[in-house]
Amino acid sequence: MRMLELNQTTSGYCLEYKEHNLSITASHIHRHRDNRITAELLFETNAPGYSPLLHQTQLNLLSTRSKQILAKEMEARYEAPWVEILEQSSVLILDRIRRGEPLQYISTFHEIKPVEYLIHPLIPLNQPTAIFGLPGTMKSYISLVCGILSSLPWDDNPLGFKVVKEPSRLALYLDYESSRDLMSWRLKRLQAGMSLGEVMLPYRRCSIPLADDIDQVKKIIDESKASFIVIDSLGGACGGDVYSPDPALKFFAALRSLNMTSLVLAHTSKESSREKSILGTIYWTAYFRQIFEAKVSQEEGENEISCGLFHRKANEDRLISPIGLHFTFAENAIQVERQDVKGIEGFLEQLSLSQRILEILKEGAMTSSELNEILGTRRDTLRMTLNRLKGKGQVVKLPSEKWGCEASEITPS
Repeated sequence: MRMLELNQTTSGYCLEYKEHNLSITASHIHRHRDNRITAELLFETNAPGYSPLLHQTQLNLLSTRSKQILAKEMEARYEAPWVEILEQSSVLILDRIRRGEPLQYISTFHEIKPVEYLIHPLIPLNQPTAIFGLPGTMKSYISLVCGILSSLPWDDNPLGFKVVKEPSRLALYLDYESSRDLMSWRLKRLQAGMSLGEVMLPYRRCSIPLADDIDQVKKIIDESKASFIVIDSLGGACGGDVYSPDPALKFFAALRSLNMTSLVLAHTSKESSREKSILGTIYWTAYFRQIFEAKVSQEEGENEISCGLFHRKANEDRLISPIGLHFTFAENAIQVERQDVKGIEGFLEQLSLSQRILEILKEGAMTSSELNEILGTRRDTLRMTLNRLKGKGQVVKLPSEKWGCEASEITPS
């Protein structure tokens, strides 16, 4: 007897004994507190005269007696050297899970790739990204737009996002807040408003914390062939007190085990502080590689919403200027357009001091005192920021002691 191959899947391992027309899929592998290691085994065959599904059961991989009992049961179902098959399968699975990730080396010998993006500049490949904000800040709509962008893939989109062209990165939507009908209705309206062809995203309504549900999620990822996951939202997916480190660490351990690109939607507090963050423990901010804050502006009674995405964290790249999206709601359609955040009422104060200075100077050169009167900031902070912008070549000091934008943007005074 010989095993032809063992392949790792998202949810476990697949062992193929081709000489016996037999495959064994191992999933839901767990190490228990009493040191037992159990796995759910699915036995299948393509031999003529047999049902493809032979048996499904859970096995203690370290128990000789359990393997002997299962071997006798399988001998009554299908002719094969079951004692040897079960022993070899157990040894190989145990070896793989104990071995963990293989040893690798980082070096300067090989060509180094810069940061790659699934959707540039929003979502880096194979990294966790978060969008947080108060309820009603269009986070779910933005995540659906991202799902459409990656799954089509929509590389010539009018929103200005660069998307991996081929192959498509199908987005799996894990929904802890809403329902399939509502999300389908939103997707249908976005598809109509953007004049797209048919769009279909794998969707799952969730109620179990990700860490406790990870084996089933991995199975769904394998079935759907998804390579991009959206989690809506973090509070339901973490399954515990968001201020406690333990649920956060369990959540990120589960998310990391997927080894795929992810977008997680989160909430923030209603506190009035200017610099807000993801609601809860500092681990939420620490473990996400890319973080955006969503804010909206809407006139009462209007069917249009302006949304700004403000870049709060970037681990491997620079912080980018805010991204503006304009949503127009009709009865059966939702249109999305790119919008200049600086033109959205109430958003100018959300920009960094450097960005606000540049926007003001585009209207005409000003002295430091005039800038300070408008901005209301400390004089030493303003002076250091102006000098930093000057060093970058973004502003110039004019003979009149006024500051102006770079030559192409200076308005004569």
